[in-house]
Amino acid sequence: MSLPQELMNDDRDQCFADWGVSIVFREVATTFDPLTQQTTEEFTDTELTAIIGQGKSNVLKSTAGQALGTELVVWIKPEELPAETTTSRVLFDGHEYRLVSFHRREKEPYCELICRRC
Repeated sequence: MSLPQELMNDDRDQCFADWGVSIVFREVATTFDPLTQQTTEEFTDTELTAIIGQGKSNVLKSTAGQALGTELVVWIKPEELPAETTTSRVLFDGHEYRLVSFHRREKEPYCELICRRC
């Protein structure tokens, strides 16, 4: 027996209402000028409600254990996701994270973003 999509979305919406926090989803468009060898970025920011999951902290290679790479797991509603590009970033709790991957399963009413701190 499968659950109706409406019921799953209602449960999801209640979870976001209870545990959701505000994040900024930043779409980044990069342009390169070959004459000046300069790279410029343009941003389009969208405020979203997200549920923050437990990420990992890994020792970065070539830092002799002195620096950690912090991973952030973010769940958002797929219909609110402005773009699915790994050039985008997430701003949360005063830090900027670059998107590493998207996980959007067909039957689940949320999208999981795996991010790494810039």
